[in-house]
Amino acid sequence: MKARLFIDEDHIGDVDLRIIDESMGGIGGELQPNHRYGNYVHRITACYEEKGIANILDFNFVLMGDTDVRIVAVGGIGITHAAGSTEIYVEAAGVTVDVIKKCR
Repeated sequence: MKARLFIDEDHIGDVDLRIIDESMGGIGGELQPNHRYGNYVHRITACYEEKGIANILDFNFVLMGDTDVRIVAVGGIGITHAAGSTEIYVEAAGVTVDVIKKCR
């Protein structure tokens, strides 16, 4: 499932979401960041260094599905991005069965 990731109103990149843990409603994928991601990269990598992930306690992450429907993740949304790495991983937990089906 294609999705767009936002922090507040800023679209920071796109992600192709796949199922990572169906029983927990877990989905994830590699972020393809855009130029706005640069506004947040230092804080995101600092969160990663401090606790292993930047999550919804740090940022107001919003995932929007390919039909402009907000993906509700009751377990939260997070980004893992180590400083100096090009791999940026997005994960969300507690999504609905309908979202899981779209990620198949």
